[in-house]
Amino acid sequence: MAEESPNDNDISSPKEKAEDAVRRDETYYYGGSYLVFQVEDRLFRLPSHPFENESDFFRDLFTLPQGNDSDSEGSSPTKPIFLPQNVRAEDFKNFIKALYPKPVPVHISLSHSEWISVLKLATEWNFLRLRKLAISQLELLQKLSPLENIVLGRKCGIPSWVIVGLEAIVNRDTTISEEEETDLDRDYVTTAYKLHRMREQRIRGMKKDAIGETFKDHLEDIRARQRGYSDN
Repeated sequence: MAEESPNDNDISSPKEKAEDAVRRDETYYYGGSYLVFQVEDRLFRLPSHPFENESDFFRDLFTLPQGNDSDSEGSSPTKPIFLPQNVRAEDFKNFIKALYPKPVPVHISLSHSEWISVLKLATEWNFLRLRKLAISQLELLQKLSPLENIVLGRKCGIPSWVIVGLEAIVNRDTTISEEEETDLDRDYVTTAYKLHRMREQRIRGMKKDAIGETFKDHLEDIRARQRGYSDN
């Protein structure tokens, strides 16, 4: 009787064997599906993978119980995912310019105002990679005004920007305008008053690290927010 070889009892077809040997690339095999977002009066249809992969905010959103796939939120233009009213369509469009393509390393060319959109939404939705990229690009562009440094630094948890903006306003020749006072005091009342006082002190000789001492609580609040982002 002929001796059986180890593969004599293997009845798998060549096709099945080939399929077993195939595996999904860990980087370039995208899962997910397409999602439809409505922002203001505009619809966006985008692959879900970057939203699920990079943002805790959206990952948690997509794990909420849904109905049938055909009826779920974001499945079609008639059933879009409605983003909050404070999100502007133009900001969202600027944000997705930076989000795609990915993960291929390419140079993303955005304007000053477009990077601000990316920073605001990446911070709000916890896209840490894009948040870090937006911060570095805005610092490279060096076009932020002192007021933008303060307002964005507060909103996005970047205390170093707040300090730069405060110091610039204290040391510049032009006075603080009424419009600037309104923005400065929006969430931190008396900021403008303290800056007026510091501008007077500058004339008499301001002591070292006066900004840090005068705005100690203010800056600690922003640093606490910064610690919530693992990219800093």
